[in-house]
Amino acid sequence: MKKIFLILSLLTVVALWWCVNLNKQNNNNTQNTSNTTWNNTTNLTKKNGPYKFIWFVGTFCSHCQAAVPKLDKFYTQNSGQVNMELNVLDKKIFKNTHIHQNYTNPKQYSDYTHEQCWYVPSYVIIDSKNNVVDKKCWGSPTEDELKKYLLATNNETVKSEGTWENAQTNKVDDKNLDNNKQTMTEQKKLVKAGDTIEVNYIWTFTDGKVFDTSLEDVAKKADKYNSARDYKPLKFTVGAWQMIPCFDKGVVGMKVWETKKLTCQPEDAYGKCDASKIQTVKKEQLKQFEDHGYKLEKWAELPTQYGMIKIKDVQSDNVTLDMNNSMCGKVLDFTVTLVNIDEK
Repeated sequence: MKKIFLILSLLTVVALWWCVNLNKQNNNNTQNTSNTTWNNTTNLTKKNGPYKFIWFVGTFCSHCQAAVPKLDKFYTQNSGQVNMELNVLDKKIFKNTHIHQNYTNPKQYSDYTHEQCWYVPSYVIIDSKNNVVDKKCWGSPTEDELKKYLLATNNETVKSEGTWENAQTNKVDDKNLDNNKQTMTEQKKLVKAGDTIEVNYIWTFTDGKVFDTSLEDVAKKADKYNSARDYKPLKFTVGAWQMIPCFDKGVVGMKVWETKKLTCQPEDAYGKCDASKIQTVKKEQLKQFEDHGYKLEKWAELPTQYGMIKIKDVQSDNVTLDMNNSMCGKVLDFTVTLVNIDEK
């Protein structure tokens, strides 16, 4: 009996030792995965996919203008299979393009890589957990690179995980509901953080002049109409830093078809003008711009990852740049009408 008890005790100790070491091994594996370098994709499995291609471009950039149609062709040929997004840094829109364009409050290269990049076009490719698996400052991907990442996906993963397609996959099907019942349901909903919403807006300054709007008739009356633009409600996710803080917080608690006036102070919009963002650099550091046909002269603007940067002054060997946002220090007014709530 004593021998049996001794054997059982030894087996228990061995089992405990095995579990502890297995747990350590799993933790190490997790740590190693999180420390994967930007371009090392060998350890990435389909559980980390599908991948999303994010391109940083500007309508002012001739290289972007030439590449966007090719990119759009790839997108349309593989519609429904690829995740792609254009972050248009000059906040305009590419005409006749089917890829989703984030132009109202575009992300930047540094938001994903934590590295500065002045040039457009540039891109990153991220997995479903927002880990960067490939990147390039100033460049466009080849078709083979796009296929490698964007077409090598697992459809089951897309449906089961919270990836970029979940807004489509998880929508509640209201087609069978009575129209009146649906209207009553919509009226009861209030916007909260995490909801994806659609709004119409009129952006004005304190003098009442219209700067931007999603409404075509308002744009025409204000002489702000752009025939290349598709006038439709602005869609964004509340609390996801896709909008300026004042706008993001101001829509919380709104209900469908409610109209609200938002007055945004500089510190809650594009910030105060920062003297430290006026910097002087050597001309030689801007040689790549000259190589692409941009003149280094006073008041000229250069296309960069931070949008258009204005040249404040030019000396024999130095150039002074103003990297403040053009909206810094301004009080902004928005008239916002909520047209739809797509709850998370």
